[in-house]
Amino acid sequence: MFEIVKNKIMYQASSYNYHIGQKIYFGRRRNYQAIRVFDKDFNMLNGENAAMFLNNKVQEKKKLNLAELKEINEVMLNYAFCLRELAMEYCRKQYYPKLPSRLKCMFLCEDEEGARKYLSTAKIKISAAPKVIKVKLNGKLFKTSNKFNRRDLTFDGFVKNAHNYWAGVDKNTNDDSVEFLFEGWAEIVEIIS
Repeated sequence: MFEIVKNKIMYQASSYNYHIGQKIYFGRRRNYQAIRVFDKDFNMLNGENAAMFLNNKVQEKKKLNLAELKEINEVMLNYAFCLRELAMEYCRKQYYPKLPSRLKCMFLCEDEEGARKYLSTAKIKISAAPKVIKVKLNGKLFKTSNKFNRRDLTFDGFVKNAHNYWAGVDKNTNDDSVEFLFEGWAEIVEIIS
């Protein structure tokens, strides 16, 4: 569901040091999601490129130890995450250009409870944002389902899932996978610890 909103109140889980009354425009520059995705390093802890490291192990017929395997697994997951976001953006630009970009938008929850729930689950996956931010929005808001955001597909598979993602969801859809993408002006109304 896509809509233009004026003075709509929503919530964000954030680690940024916003201050009450601050106004921020989302839609011009990379957001925290894009920075997190595209600034990932594809190297091992020793600095060697993970693909080349693995290739050398295979060529030399050497076994991987558990620590090396964990490092390569992390790099592969980061690579899949990056590929997924590129496919999502490719599909959006080609077929849904009026919708907010995942790479430049503000991700939001409908209510404070949703933002708190996101924080509690995100802490397990990443070091998550420590606070909930109440914002007043003026701009474009898109409601969709995050269930199409898998990291285990081919590029074409990612694009197929992206079409489902960009189709959005009905305004009455209410499940754990719903997320909101916002482009426009956001004013910080309250910072909730």
